[in-house]
Amino acid sequence: MALFLLRSNQTHLALLIRTNCISCVRRIAVEESPAEEFGLWSNKSWSTVTVMRNGYGKHKVEGRKGLVERIEK
Repeated sequence: MALFLLRSNQTHLALLIRTNCISCVRRIAVEESPAEEFGLWSNKSWSTVTVMRNGYGKHKVEGRKGLVERIEK
């Protein structure tokens, strides 16, 4: 599994998600976020996915699949 950072291009919101593939990132984001964020995470022009190969802060690549952290800056 891999750790992905899904960032909004329009707001200061990001999601850290652990899953197998990039298309799975957007699916998990849509399923585990409020309904009003559906377009933000499903539309590729409104958000960007980055693979975090060495982890992210205190979060490691290994672990349970799903939404790891919601980051609001």
